[in-house]
Amino acid sequence: VSVKGPGSALLGLNGFLNLGLTGSGNLTVTNGGEVHFAAISIVGGQNRSSSATLSGAGSVVRARDSLGIGRPFPGPESDEVTVTAGGLLESKSTLGVGKTGILRLNGGSAVAGQSGEAPIPGTLLVANFGRFFLGGRLIGSVVVRQGGTFLPGFSPGKATIEGDLTLAVGTALEMELGG
Repeated sequence: VSVKGPGSALLGLNGFLNLGLTGSGNLTVTNGGEVHFAAISIVGGQNRSSSATLSGAGSVVRARDSLGIGRPFPGPESDEVTVTAGGLLESKSTLGVGKTGILRLNGGSAVAGQSGEAPIPGTLLVANFGRFFLGGRLIGSVVVRQGGTFLPGFSPGKATIEGDLTLAVGTALEMELGG
């Protein structure tokens, strides 16, 4: 699916976008295109991968409730989202990157939670009421503001941030230690 240009939109405001659930999927949002759903899942089918690319100012992929990239268990393929050149990936509640997921913030940004603040390019902002699960890889930085929650590892597991992690006063860090 390709959504290109201002005024172009893929909408399912109370629906669920499942990209690649039974095979491979590819979503491209450029030059001000918009995608809005209640929940979004970017997960390839068995031995398949899915990807999404957001590029250009005003290009937005937004989930009202949750947005997930990759599976919570290991697999042979990875699912990837790349946000560049002013694009925005946003979940008003929960954003998760599973063990097979990769989120690349190359000049674009992401937000989990309720925020009036524009995130810095290359950064994931976890704002008030936002939850960020990371069991895969994030290429960029993470800033967790007051009221935000960071959950690394997927019980137990490994979370990789190729950038800085900043936890402000009043944030929550939830993880399982020793099972």
